[in-house]
Amino acid sequence: MPIARKAVHLQITSKMALRVILHIMDQDWYEEEQLYSHVIQALYGTIVRFLVNDKHGLSLAKRRKELENTKSLDQARFRLVYRFLWQETHRAMILRQNKKYNAITVYPFELAVVVDKPNTQKNLESYFVTYAK
Repeated sequence: MPIARKAVHLQITSKMALRVILHIMDQDWYEEEQLYSHVIQALYGTIVRFLVNDKHGLSLAKRRKELENTKSLDQARFRLVYRFLWQETHRAMILRQNKKYNAITVYPFELAVVVDKPNTQKNLESYFVTYAK
């Protein structure tokens, strides 16, 4: 099981946020290396590509299947295994800024990410079967 599981909401626009679930395999190593900002930066291109690359003409079933493909991203200091997961329920958040509340809609999918040490020789699917449920 993962040592730590953290939910992060990345505000993409003033009205939309993406929920990212980080499954951290070794909490001490993660904090020692101060990897939080590096992990988010490594995911930036993937998130932008996914959100900007509009899939006009794809059916919902094909879009959902594409979402759920597991991918990996190897960096010098860590390895990321990630998958977008479709959510059946609508979510919203309320942010408080300067004494006023703003409603933000959360995308209908979340990004599940396993953060592990580099050169880990685990099967991609085993991460999500074992850790990301």
